[in-house]
Amino acid sequence: MVLLGMLASMAVSAEPVALVLARRTGVSAPDAAGVVLDASGSLSLPGLIEAPEIALRLARLGLKDATSCKGREACLAELGKQLEVRWLVLLSLSQLGVERSLGLELLQVDAEKIVEREALLVPAEAWLVPAAMEPFLNRVTARLAAVARLEEALRTAPAPAPGPRIPLVDAPPPLASHGTALALGGGGVALVATAVALLVAGLQSQAQLSQGTLVGGVVHSPLTASQAQATADRATGELSGAGVAMALGLGLGVAAGFTW
Repeated sequence: MVLLGMLASMAVSAEPVALVLARRTGVSAPDAAGVVLDASGSLSLPGLIEAPEIALRLARLGLKDATSCKGREACLAELGKQLEVRWLVLLSLSQLGVERSLGLELLQVDAEKIVEREALLVPAEAWLVPAAMEPFLNRVTARLAAVARLEEALRTAPAPAPGPRIPLVDAPPPLASHGTALALGGGGVALVATAVALLVAGLQSQAQLSQGTLVGGVVHSPLTASQAQATADRATGELSGAGVAMALGLGLGVAAGFTW
C-alpha cells in the first residue's frame, strides 16, 4: 500500500516518533490495535519507530496504549518521555452507528503541546484513507523537516570569534568613609563655640557685680541685694556651663581624631 511515499524521501536527521492510540469510542480494543498497527506500517514518517518496538516499550510501562491519558497533553508528553521519543502521532477512533471518524494529532513532547491536528470522516470499509490523510501528513513532514534543518544549522554553526581581550585592571581601594569623624568633629566645634559664648557671658555678669561708685573707700553697687544675688547666680551658671561645654567639645575632638 502506497501512502505518501514522499515522506520516506525526506533527507533529514529525524528525531524518534511514536504512533499511539490516544482515544477510542465505540471501537473494540483489538480493532483499535489493528488500526494502529496498519497505520504504523503505512505511514512513512521520518523517524517513526516500528509498532512492535512501541508495543514493547508500552508493555514495560504496564500500558497497551495511551488512552489512559484521556487526551491530556501533559500526560501524553510524559508518556512520550517514557517512550524516549520527541514526537507522538496520536490516533483517535470513534464509531457511532455507521458513522466513523479518525482523529490525527502531532504532539511535541518537550513542549507538551499538540502542534498539528486533523479530524476526518472515514468510510465504513477502511479507517485509513491516504488521500484524506495527505494534508495532515504533509504538514507533519514539513514541521519535522524544518525542526531538523534548524537543529542541524545550530549544530554546525561556527563558534563566534572571541572579542578583543580587555586587560584586567585592579579596582582602586574603596575610599574610607570619614562621616563619623566629621560628625564628631562638627559637634566638638559647636560645643567649644558654646563654651566660649558662655565664658564671655559669665565674665560680663561678674563685671556687673564689680561695678559701682567708690565712696569712702567702699564700692557702692547700683544693684539691689536681690539683683546682685541673681547676677552672681547667673555668672556662676554661665561659667560652669562654659567649663562643661569646653570639656565635652574637647572630648568630641579627640574622638574625631581617633575615628578619622
